[in-house]
Amino acid sequence: MINGLPYSFFKNCSGILLDYDGKTPFHLYLKKCFNAHKNWGSKDRKRYRDACYIYWRFALPRTNLDHSNIIQWLKNHYPIPQLQISNPYEPYETVLSGGIDTAALQKWYTTEPNIWIRINNGHEKTVKGYLEATAIRTIESKKKSLALPSQSNLNELIENGFAYIQDISSQLAMNFDNTLLQDAFYKGAAVWDCCSGSGGKSITLALNNEGIDLICSDIRQSILDNLLTRFTLLKIKPPAMFCTDLSIRTEDFDSVDIAIADLPCSGSGTWRRNPENIHFFDPKQIVVFAKQQILIVQNILPNIKSGGYLVYLTCSLFKEENEMNVAQLIEKFGLLFIDSCIVGGQSMGGDYLYRAILQKRLV
Repeated sequence: MINGLPYSFFKNCSGILLDYDGKTPFHLYLKKCFNAHKNWGSKDRKRYRDACYIYWRFALPRTNLDHSNIIQWLKNHYPIPQLQISNPYEPYETVLSGGIDTAALQKWYTTEPNIWIRINNGHEKTVKGYLEATAIRTIESKKKSLALPSQSNLNELIENGFAYIQDISSQLAMNFDNTLLQDAFYKGAAVWDCCSGSGGKSITLALNNEGIDLICSDIRQSILDNLLTRFTLLKIKPPAMFCTDLSIRTEDFDSVDIAIADLPCSGSGTWRRNPENIHFFDPKQIVVFAKQQILIVQNILPNIKSGGYLVYLTCSLFKEENEMNVAQLIEKFGLLFIDSCIVGGQSMGGDYLYRAILQKRLV
């Protein structure tokens, strides 16, 4: 027995970790592993999950590892991990966006994130009552946004439209108070969420700015179907929607006042939620994403009115995807720089997002 656990536990953990290839999210891979081992009870599954995520968060990105190395590491670090001597973000220190330091990233990365929910308008008492009845502790509260423990069962709240799940940083990124844009979301303003995904940011926009004419697009029809379901559950007026690949063509429709482009990126600002990703990340992908982002924005710009705004968003930590790309867009297309910032991160208990506000010159 090691730390009260049999050797077979550490051996099984090592097998789970070594067999994982990084091609699918680890939590989905882990479900398949559990389905293949029906004899593992709920306590076993929790231990395996905890041990694997401790490895992803605290072990250095793997190089030439084998069973014996992983087993020994887990013996030393499970269930109480010790910080690694080196910081996994040190190799990226010179390519990080301004205002981000590796010490803060290490603390952020090695802490399991909470679940953030936004309470739907008019359902504050219902949500509070549910959390009290189910003994789910509220860790932090910011107006209508609540941070809850990561394994909380919130199905009843979500399925009945009382609240929706969205990281606090994504919520804050859609708050334009005290920016030049705060008056641009007037009633009837045409706002295009160009890469909407399943609609979290669009929902927040709709709740924050009643009366805007919202348009959503994404490359995947299935994700737009999910977006429509979420709007319906929350009883919010559905946006206009269309499926398109903005990396290959420009859409032909009436120009919009504001385009919000949450662009495909490395996702490095969300690695705390999927800590396995840093172990498999190829730095060469940074330039690939940066070029794709420029191409997508190039195809968005013709649909923004003269004097209209582009909100450039990534969930990346890397300056090549962030401020360097913004500088390139300003130079190439003559855009006006309004503002930029890192949203969220360690201090806010959320992902790291980069947001820049640019304006098309009046013609």
